[in-house]
Amino acid sequence: MRATFFATTLTMFGLCAHAEHFGPVEVLHRLELPKGDTGPLGWALNEVSASEYLPEYGVLLALSDDRSENGPARVAIIAARFDPAGWPEFGELRWRALTSPAGGGFKTDTVDPEGLRLIAMRPATPSVDDRFVVLIASEGYGRGGLAPSLFEVPFGHTASTGSAAPAHFAPARPGLGIDHNRGFESLAVWYTPDGWVAFTANEEPRR
Repeated sequence: MRATFFATTLTMFGLCAHAEHFGPVEVLHRLELPKGDTGPLGWALNEVSASEYLPEYGVLLALSDDRSENGPARVAIIAARFDPAGWPEFGELRWRALTSPAGGGFKTDTVDPEGLRLIAMRPATPSVDDRFVVLIASEGYGRGGLAPSLFEVPFGHTASTGSAAPAHFAPARPGLGIDHNRGFESLAVWYTPDGWVAFTANEEPRR
């Protein structure tokens, strides 16, 4: 059996193979994610906090861990496929800036994108890439009093929908809540006939 692994702290793609019963992990192949930009802003894929491979659409979504400091908070849409031998190949890289609930991009330190999952596909849009609707887990910004949040983000220019974590996660109260840079990191989605349920966790327990 062959399982696919994306290394989110390195710019590489790895494949692991194991027997019927789980055994030692072995890297069989790797290649670097494209780092180029697609416009005059020079946005870079310099750190990846999450990724999701969508084989039915032939793309890999890669979330840049950027609090809108080196460009807008953004997702890379990377053309991805497997060659006849079963090895991955990457092609064109395109960007979509994450839209805030207020519309437009997130301001610096108002989001810290860490988790990413596709949750819906919109009907026909002017751009094929704008069909994707993703869920983003934000770590917040403890030093600025910003609590962890979840954002439902349609690609394109449509405003996102945000929901902050319950009040006991808020970092603004002395000795309570989360520590700075220790909020939501992971994100998983359980799909049901009635919709979906999101699961996330702090990097460290709250105080």
